[in-house]
Amino acid sequence: SVRSPSDYSSSDVMREVRTHLYRQPRVAGKIAKVIDALASSGTKVLVLLDEVGQVPFLLPHLRSPTRLAHGGQQDKNEELPPEMRRSDPLALVREFNAGGIPILLGTGCIGTGVNFTPQGPMAVVWLVGGQSEVAFRQGVGRALRIEGKSSVQVLIPHVRNVPSLDRHYRALADICADIWETPKEVDLG
Repeated sequence: SVRSPSDYSSSDVMREVRTHLYRQPRVAGKIAKVIDALASSGTKVLVLLDEVGQVPFLLPHLRSPTRLAHGGQQDKNEELPPEMRRSDPLALVREFNAGGIPILLGTGCIGTGVNFTPQGPMAVVWLVGGQSEVAFRQGVGRALRIEGKSSVQVLIPHVRNVPSLDRHYRALADICADIWETPKEVDLG
């Protein structure tokens, strides 16, 4: 879990999510540190994102090679490095599964309908806040199929001081408890 340093509040849940999770530098830095530590230990890390705009907040903190799978052309998106503005999602998933990419960031284009079969341990980081629990089951379900995996971890950021994100985290934690086991919460400060 982590605390957002912002006290912004809104009745628009997506504005809260963007302010406290997607585009909050302190929160993104703490999450990226965990992602990078996993990748450095040899774990393949799939980071499921809601929008490409989250990437510039994570990239400065990631030391391991990182690629971005997205479904649209981002030629004019100057927030992204030039090499990430175009994407072939299926080729990137194949490269990730083959072990060529330690960290794969991906939008909804790889969240459902794609099988992940990397050799060795894998982690799925769910950076999609305020979305349907059904989307969580679908997105994480494909990645968690046992085929070819020695172990899989699911990481769900818990922004504990934002009521809408706290409720969302608890709903996803309940799903994890129903399917696998009760999640372990780690305090990121």
